[in-house]
Amino acid sequence: MIIITFIFLFFSLFLSGCVPKTKTPITNTQNPTPTTPTTVPLPTGEDIIRTFFALINEKKIPEAVEMLSSTAAPDESTKQTWGVNFNTLDSIILKSIEEWQKSDWTENEMTYKVILVAQVKPNPQFWAWDNGENTKWISLVKEDNLWKISQIASGP
Repeated sequence: MIIITFIFLFFSLFLSGCVPKTKTPITNTQNPTPTTPTTVPLPTGEDIIRTFFALINEKKIPEAVEMLSSTAAPDESTKQTWGVNFNTLDSIILKSIEEWQKSDWTENEMTYKVILVAQVKPNPQFWAWDNGENTKWISLVKEDNLWKISQIASGP
């Protein structure tokens, strides 16, 4: 009888280990943090201009040309002309940037006065840049909800 009890007890304990145990779900006892959708603001006009000239300085001319508006670069031929123009520069550094006639700005257009320091390659094909300081007026326009450079001018 002791042997039968022992065998019964042994198999009971053995089989109890083979039965899958149910897991108790873990619940978060803290209040869940409400999630709010985050929106990333558009880069400012200054950001666009800084990035544009940084790309030119880093010899990433195609990327810089893509930052031009459809008015400034309406076709591939014009884009290539801009590329040739920017390739005349050994370097270009943004020295200063200021809002220009902000009272004339609209929701979709703005202009900045910038001072750039350029180092022009010898015998450039285009003479849009001088060695040393260059003052330019950069106009931006919003296209497809993105700011693009619509004009680079030597005067306001």
